[in-house]
Amino acid sequence: MRFKDKLWNKLGQVEALQFDGKNQKQVKDFIGSNGDVTYDGFCVISTPEGTRQVSIGGWITKNTKGEFYVFDDYVFHKIYGEI
Repeated sequence: MRFKDKLWNKLGQVEALQFDGKNQKQVKDFIGSNGDVTYDGFCVISTPEGTRQVSIGGWITKNTKGEFYVFDDYVFHKIYGEI
């Protein structure tokens, strides 16, 4: 499990959390009422684009507006860099 406190992209800073399948409590604390964590190896997040599933290894980001987005590991590392 990796937690990235502050990251950046061209649109601004975000907070991000990687789902490792064992950090359900940390994910639930991060997303609050914006989704649900299952014990079947994935979680479900409400995003501006609709409901998205996060698989093990996927990343959940929260932007400065409080909106959540979901990325697989490869795309996440292409888009974001640490501050």
